Amino acid sequence: MTARPAVVTTGQCLLSILVVLWLATACGSDVFSPTTRLTRPCAVVVDASGSATDFHAEDRLQGNFPKFLDKQGCGTLAFVPLNSLSDKSACKQDTLNLDPQQVDPTAGRPAMRTLAVQRAKALLDCARKEPNNSDVLGALRKVAAIRPSGSGTYNVFVDSDMIQIDDRMNMLKRKIGTPEDRAKLITDVADLTPTLSDTVLFPTDLGTKIEDAQLGQDVQAFWTELFATDKAGHPTLDMTYA
Repeated sequence: MTARPAVVTTGQCLLSILVVLWLATACGSDVFSPTTRLTRPCAVVVDASGSATDFHAEDRLQGNFPKFLDKQGCGTLAFVPLNSLSDKSACKQDTLNLDPQQVDPTAGRPAMRTLAVQRAKALLDCARKEPNNSDVLGALRKVAAIRPSGSGTYNVFVDSDMIQIDDRMNMLKRKIGTPEDRAKLITDVADLTPTLSDTVLFPTDLGTKIEDAQLGQDVQAFWTELFATDKAGHPTLDMTYA
């Protein structure tokens, strides 16, 4: 009698991959009960611009990014590059399900977070091969455009100093030292500004690593004031992972 060939299902393939990843991260923790499905939509923005070398973007992905995924209860994760092209970049990663139902959450969640870090680093490596100016608004437009399905606020880990440097807005040269200066710039870039309703942005290095400390504060003030507008949708800035 001829033996039947073994049939491997998609779920079994996923389980095998997750087991391998889990063995490498077995010490990972989860602040959410395994019986609670994770449904929050999340995203990560990776800064591949020239200034990202100053604050070591890779270190943020290895350090605070896994903490963000764990503590924020991310169920799905979108990936966004930040460089000269940003929302027009050819570098992409598919949205990732961080809480697959085919496997035990105790093993599945840490494994998928490890995979998320790997994919974010791969996206960063790809984006660094493209022109390296900094279109922050373009990256935020991409964040808005690919928001994953889910419930709760849209939580976004922004691995960036958020210093926009392109033809429309060079924050190192443009006057942003007074509320009036910043208000004029906000008006000038209104057509580039996305609407980010029910969104929380967690920047890692907002306005840092600038020799002029006052300019760094002005950069922070600009984004705070821009995000307070109706056009921007009133997203919240949270410095937990800064």
